[in-house]
Amino acid sequence: MQTYLFPRVAIQLNHSDKHYKPVDIGVRSMKILNRIVRICQADIHALMDRFEDKELLLKQYLRDMSTALLQKEDRHKILIQTQKVAAQRLANTNQEIDKLERDLDAVLKQNKDNIARNLIRRLRSITELQSQMQHHIDNLDHEMAQLQAVIDQQRLQLKHLKLRAANYIDCSGQTNLNSSCGANPDRNLVKYHSGL
Repeated sequence: MQTYLFPRVAIQLNHSDKHYKPVDIGVRSMKILNRIVRICQADIHALMDRFEDKELLLKQYLRDMSTALLQKEDRHKILIQTQKVAAQRLANTNQEIDKLERDLDAVLKQNKDNIARNLIRRLRSITELQSQMQHHIDNLDHEMAQLQAVIDQQRLQLKHLKLRAANYIDCSGQTNLNSSCGANPDRNLVKYHSGL
């Protein structure tokens, strides 16, 4: 097939059937231009989707962090309540031990050995229970202190991340490269994540 160009019309010659087919060059160039425009639009839409996806992912990450922080705070509240209940039980146990010791002193003064032996057995078992309760309270105190430190650290991280995320979202919406965000708003967020 041969093509001969004349002003604004191309004539294609097909050697097999010897027919001439005039083709308008303007139609071809418009089709090519339309394709280029569609490709550019697709690229712009993909770029916008990329920015929107990052914003959505960032917002979801912030929600997940907030939820995790709330769960830790709820766990801390439960530990506080458990520690209060355990401390009350320990106080009751201490009162019972004091009562048993007074009763034991009174029984020993009256030389009632059988009753004294029973009181000593009860006193021994309650003293073991008291040490276990104290150990449990110490463990609760230690766990609460560790959890409070984690909560404080995560609150601070969440606060900083929310500020950085707001800055990132503001910067990703700006088109001015001379803004305070710089040419690449992603760089600010990436720098922050690498510092964690």
